[in-house]
Amino acid sequence: MGNKTIKKDLRVIKTKKAIRYAFLKLIQKKELNEISISEISAYAMIDRKTFYSHYNGIYDLVDEIENEVVSMIDILVLDIDAYSFLTDPKVILSVLKTITEQDPFIFARTLTMKGNDKLLSKFVNSIKMLVVKELKKKLDMSDQKLEIMVDYNISGMISCYQNWLRGGRQIPIESLSEQLSQIAVLGLQGISRK
Repeated sequence: MGNKTIKKDLRVIKTKKAIRYAFLKLIQKKELNEISISEISAYAMIDRKTFYSHYNGIYDLVDEIENEVVSMIDILVLDIDAYSFLTDPKVILSVLKTITEQDPFIFARTLTMKGNDKLLSKFVNSIKMLVVKELKKKLDMSDQKLEIMVDYNISGMISCYQNWLRGGRQIPIESLSEQLSQIAVLGLQGISRK
């Protein structure tokens, strides 16, 4: 009986892997809303019924991929000083870079997918919760003001990174990080004086 369970688990793992591989190949060529279950199934060499035995639809598959990325992010940010997320974009960018290096295509493609900002929201919320929790202990500020400040800084940094990815990475990531650090620490007035 135990051997049957192992064989079944291996089949499930192999099938899900084939589905994900097919999806990731297709997403390189098409936008998310242009991909069909039939295409994924054909590319994965399975029938549609098999796809639906593992996922409710394409967005269920995307959710699973995004949740894995967010889990990686949660692990990576555990030992990082929360205050540094606001003052040093290099910290956020290093987390993004680590994930990108582990699976560059999945992260970059899901982060820049048109009409799909869920990964970005999950990422921002994951970091925001950590930073707000830690900064409440250090700063004498209302919860509302703290959340606005954290949201503004983190969302802005992530948006710049997202635009950098979409724009073909025209400048080195270190240069982007340095510019964002200056804005975070000096503000717009401090930057305009330089």
